[in-house]
Order: sequence, then structure tokens, then C-alpha cells
Amino acid sequence: MKNILYVNHESYPGGASLSLLGLIKNINKRKYKLFAVCPADGPFVDMLRDKEVEVRIIPMEMNYFTFTNPVQNFVFMTKYFPAVYNIIDYIVNKKIDLVHVNSSVNFNAYLSCRYTKKPLIWHVRELYDEGNWKNFVAKTIAKNSTRIIANSEKSAELFNDLNIGKKVQVIYNGLDPAEYDPTAVQSTLREELKLDPKKKIVAIAGSINSEKGHAEFIDAASQILEKNKDIIFLIVGDTERADQVYLGVLEEIIEKKQIQDNVLFLGYRNDIINVLAGVDIIVSASWRESFGRVIFEGMALEKPVIATSVGGVPEIIEDDITGMLIPHGDSSAIRNAVESLLVNPQKCVTLGKLARKRIQDRFSIQNHTEAIEKIYDGELGTK
Repeated sequence: MKNILYVNHESYPGGASLSLLGLIKNINKRKYKLFAVCPADGPFVDMLRDKEVEVRIIPMEMNYFTFTNPVQNFVFMTKYFPAVYNIIDYIVNKKIDLVHVNSSVNFNAYLSCRYTKKPLIWHVRELYDEGNWKNFVAKTIAKNSTRIIANSEKSAELFNDLNIGKKVQVIYNGLDPAEYDPTAVQSTLREELKLDPKKKIVAIAGSINSEKGHAEFIDAASQILEKNKDIIFLIVGDTERADQVYLGVLEEIIEKKQIQDNVLFLGYRNDIINVLAGVDIIVSASWRESFGRVIFEGMALEKPVIATSVGGVPEIIEDDITGMLIPHGDSSAIRNAVESLLVNPQKCVTLGKLARKRIQDRFSIQNHTEAIEKIYDGELGTK
């Protein structure tokens, strides 16, 4: 049996962490014993321990040095090197055979792997703007990883200018379609919100920050509500961990437009399947998205999904076949897409059924797990 260490960048269940959890739930436990490092205690740590993963808390710094601020760089280094030392200690004491870093924003493990001479699998789940930082990230990961997993063709483009051959492999995120069976999930969302059965629910879900397009979603909601008040627009996401300035702006917009009764913040939910199963339409309004977990969760539940055509999203949705693609930053496009579905329930059904089939065919957790196990076996010399 081989010992695998996952180094995670967060202790809350964001999209990257939930994707990792899916892998952990399905990986062959007869072949691998699983360990994890997280930066602090939190709900995701509890989820890992529930899956019998041994977790060590090691504070890690995610705000990296800059090219212009030496004071910030010094502060970063004072936190960075203790994390490297503690990861080395954990690798040695637990006899770790392979390290899997779950995000390109976490640089705390690569020196530890270099020192201990352990293979490093680096999982890239983010997109970067052009510039010095993008180039630094790409070169650092390319030089110090044994293998690189990208969660989309778009995120793999980070390495286009580097001659690293087959080191990079695209492995799409996956989920278990059985967990998202729309015939088995009995949502309690409407009862919780005490909604009239006639009201439709349109939802956006994810981290609350400006890149996720909540402002455009709210503006579209305002336009729709001018003509149709029988719609509830839900914003699902952790308000406590949100960008508080941005959250304040959103709340001001809602108050100014006097749509508080129809646009609701639902907060963080640990029952996202129950929530998504209870809505009628799902919107992803992101300006940047390497993949988009909520998108394929909604598709698996046979929900019609409207998503901005950014990043890796077009690799998931086939426009007007398994969902609807729209330009980002365009509230009118959101409004038009939502209204077109509200008046065409048959299209909602058709999009939903084809969406679920696409998830079953291309984005299953079984395919995801098998591809990653193949990488592990190749590096460890096992089968």
C-alpha cells in the first residue's frame, strides 16, 4: 500500500476542495492510504476526517510575494519556510510516497518534495491574466512538478509557451451521477422558503466576489421582475467569507431597486444538492471560470443551466444542446436567456435531460478517479 499526501489550500469546501473530496471517496483504498495537510481547522477538514483521511493542520501562506513590495515579501517568507519545514516533517514521519497539491495557488509543498525527493503531482484549477505572475506560476509548476493535472483544456493553456511535453494532462472534474439522481432527490427548498408552488426559482451559487457576476445577475433579476413578480432569485454562497465590500454593493443594489422580497441571500449551504434540486433554472455569470463545479452539478440534476462562455465552461456545455452559453458581463443576455426558458418549459426538460447524459458520459467520478490513479501508478511503479 502506498501513502498519498494531499496538500490543500483551504479548509472550507470550495469547488476545488469538493472535487478533491470526490476523488478521495472513490479512490482504491486497498492500494492507497490517504493523508492531507490543510492550513486551518474548518468544515472541509471535518469532511476529510469523516472519510478516514488523516489530517494535519499546518498554517500555510497563500498571499505570495510581489515583484514590487519587499516588506510584503519578507512577511511572506517568515510564514512560508515554517510551512515547508512542517510538510517535510510530515512526509518523513508518515512515510509518504507521493504528494498531490490540489491547487496552483499553493506553493508550500514543492520545496518539501524537492528535499524529500518525492514525486509531486500539481493540480491546476485556476486561470491567470497575462503578465509576470502568470509566467512565474507556470515556470515554477513546470520545473518542480513530476506531473501536472489541469482541470480543463483552458487551464492547461497556462503551459502553452513551455516545452514540457506530456507532463501536462487534462483530467476533467467528475461527480457521481447517482448522488445527483433527479428522480431520487426530494428537495425541501420550497418548503423551507415557504414558496407558492407557482413561483419559479432562479439561482446563482458559488463564492461571492466580483468575478462571479452577481451584480449582473441582480440587474437581470431587476429587469425580469419589472414584468413578472412570480420569480424568486436566490444567491447561494457563504456571506461571512465573501468579499465584504462587494457584498455591501450587492445589498445596496437590491435595496435601491426595491427587490428585497424576490432576491434572497441563502448563505453557505452544506446541502447543495438539495438546494439545486429545488430550483428551476441555474445561472453561472462568472467573468473567469476554469471549469465551474455548480454548472455540472446542475446539469447532473437535469436542470437547465445558463452560463457565461468563459474559460473552460464551453468544454462542459454545448450551446443550446446541454445548456445555454451567453457573453459575460451582460445582464441583458442573462435576462433574455432566463425569460426564454421561463416561457418554454419543454426546452427546460430537453436541455436538462441532455445535460445529465453529458455528465454521465464525460464527467463521471469513475473516469476522473481512474485517470488520476493511472498517474499515481505510473509514478510509483504500481498497478
